[in-house]
Amino acid sequence: MNNGAHYQYKKRQVEGVDQGTLIIMLYDGAIKFLVLAKEAIESNEVEVAHNCIVRGQAVINELITSLKVDVGEVVVNLLRLYEFMNRQLADANASKDIKKIDSVIRLLKSLKEGWIAVIAKLREDNKAAASTQKPDAEEVKKDPVDVAV
Repeated sequence: MNNGAHYQYKKRQVEGVDQGTLIIMLYDGAIKFLVLAKEAIESNEVEVAHNCIVRGQAVINELITSLKVDVGEVVVNLLRLYEFMNRQLADANASKDIKKIDSVIRLLKSLKEGWIAVIAKLREDNKAAASTQKPDAEEVKKDPVDVAV
């Protein structure tokens, strides 16, 4: 599949998903790139490792830009954590330090699990609320997971 077709496929894959699913996809992408970076370091493929770390940082930057920092302290702390991860990855990229990459992967996996739990709870709450009252047409159109990210 050429790059244009691959891009169009990925674009279509992302376009109809709710916000919660998109967040999980971002976490999965960052983790995937960092695992590939570790493998490249172990294989002494410095350029591949660099590119994978940079791509992992790009995904984390996408998570940062999706945050609504005016929402509260939890979001500000999440922003700080993302910034910490990016600094760790910059250091790991300079020194090809697998331990720093591993620590970021662990953080990403932990955050992903937290998001999965939050999203599941929000979906459950939305279903419960929908079953107790008849939604009007406008509510039906809303994203089932409307989280402040």
